[in-house]
Amino acid sequence: MAVRIVSDFWSKYESNKDLITRCFKFLLNKYPNPEGEMDAYNSLLSDMFRLNVFAKFSRKRLVAQKLKIDKKSADTEVSDSDITDEAMARMGIDVEKKFEQYLFVWIEHCLQDRYDRRRKQGARYVTNCTILECPPRSFTEVRANFQESPWAQGAAEELSLEKHIEKVDRIGVTRVYPTYKDASAYVGSKIDSPLDDMIHKDLVSKFMTSMQQGKEKQVAELIMKGYGQSEIADVLQCSSQYVGTLLKKVRERFSIIMEQKVLV
Repeated sequence: MAVRIVSDFWSKYESNKDLITRCFKFLLNKYPNPEGEMDAYNSLLSDMFRLNVFAKFSRKRLVAQKLKIDKKSADTEVSDSDITDEAMARMGIDVEKKFEQYLFVWIEHCLQDRYDRRRKQGARYVTNCTILECPPRSFTEVRANFQESPWAQGAAEELSLEKHIEKVDRIGVTRVYPTYKDASAYVGSKIDSPLDDMIHKDLVSKFMTSMQQGKEKQVAELIMKGYGQSEIADVLQCSSQYVGTLLKKVRERFSIIMEQKVLV
C-alpha cells in the first residue's frame, strides 16, 4: 500500500498560523460548525494536511498568468529564474499577497465542503425510532408516520396549497423526505463537493500537461469527452490499432500522475 508523505507541512503551518487563524475565524461565521470552533479548526487542519495545500501553491502559475501563458504549460515554459523574488517583483507580482489569497480560497473550500456534508446529513437524519425500524417505502408512508395530512383543510390551507403547486410548477423542483430508494445518494458525489471539484481540476491540469503535443494529447482530450477507441480513430483518421498504442501511453502517463498524487 502506498504511503502518503506530506513534507514540511507543520513547519509551514507554524509560519502561517496567524494567517490561517484569521481566515478561519472570518469564514466560520459563514460556515458554522455545531460541534464548536475547536472541532471546526481541527477538521480544517486535517483537510489541509490530507490535501497537502502548501505544496500546491505554484509560483510558476502566477508568472504564467501574468504573461498570459496557458497554466497547463507553466511548468515547461516558465523557468526557475522567472520565479525568484526579484524577477516576480519586476513583473509586479506580490507573492505574499497572492499566497494569502490562495490560502483563503483553500480554507473556504475546506470549510464549505464540511458544512455542505453536515447539511446534507442533517436533512437525511430521522429521529423517529419507529421509522428507523421500519423504513418507509414511499413519500406517502413518510407523511403517515409523521401524521401529516396530504389534503388541504379549509380555505386558508387550500390557498396555501394552490400557491405551493404554482411555485413547484414554476421552479420545477420540490423537496420531500428521503426514503430507502434514495440510499444511493446518501453518500453524495464528487461533483457535489466544491473541494473535490477543485482537486479534480488540479489533477486534470497536471495530467494534460504531461501529455505530448500532437495525437497523444488529442487522444487524451477525446477520452475525457467520452469517445471510444473506434470513434477516436475516425476523428483522427488513423487505424484503431494506432489509437490503441496511443491509449496505452496515455494510461501509463495517467498512472504516473496518480502515483505522484498518492506519494507527494
